[in-house]
Amino acid sequence: MKVDSAIVTHITVAIPTNDFAKAAKKDGATSQVVLYYQPSSGAKVIFMSVYFFPAKAFDRLKNPNQPPSYGQEVIRRNGNVLSVAGPSDSIFDPKSKDGENISALYATIYKAATYTPTP
Repeated sequence: MKVDSAIVTHITVAIPTNDFAKAAKKDGATSQVVLYYQPSSGAKVIFMSVYFFPAKAFDRLKNPNQPPSYGQEVIRRNGNVLSVAGPSDSIFDPKSKDGENISALYATIYKAATYTPTP
């Protein structure tokens, strides 16, 4: 994931192990990560979750009557889907530095060009 160098120091990534992560794995996710944002002061917050599914498994989970359980599809390639579940509201005051950082991150997370494929 390409992130502005001024923001990258605020970010940590972890492999989730909670019940929701276990459900995602059971539903077919082959990989998943959680991205945390550390504000200038205060506790870190979850900014987004990223999931990697075989396309057939991801497509089976779609329900037009519900929001997507594992985020929005961003990339579909080679029989797989990368999906992102990000914030629905501003986490911080948009006029603060943290608010500006979050807005900059949010502007990129649903764009395929943000993610660099591994060779």
